[in-house]
Amino acid sequence: NSDILALTFELKEQILNSDSYKILKMCEKNMIEDKECSLLLSEFEKAKEEYAQAKRFEKYGGDISGATKRLSEIKYLVDENKYVKEYNKAYKEMRKQLKSIEKIIFKDIVKEKKEIVLEE
Repeated sequence: NSDILALTFELKEQILNSDSYKILKMCEKNMIEDKECSLLLSEFEKAKEEYAQAKRFEKYGGDISGATKRLSEIKYLVDENKYVKEYNKAYKEMRKQLKSIEKIIFKDIVKEKKEIVLEE
């Protein structure tokens, strides 16, 4: 077990030192440090909270359509931001690599769960 644990930590270090991870962290830093992008992300979080509040109080007259519209507008601006685009691209690449590692490690170890249906 200690060998497996040691190899796991080694794999983690390899991932953290990979180019993909470094690019992801650089893109994340660029998003945060860019004032316009950082402001957009803050506005997006605020709009998500406003939407959640409107949804929670919808039957008491919460403005769900206004909150939805505001959230959609800000989401569009966020998605069009160059730093967010770069981050999303790097994130997708990192996720792809992690999924590949996961498949290699767990192939033939964990079988897909098959649903058992009992007839009455």
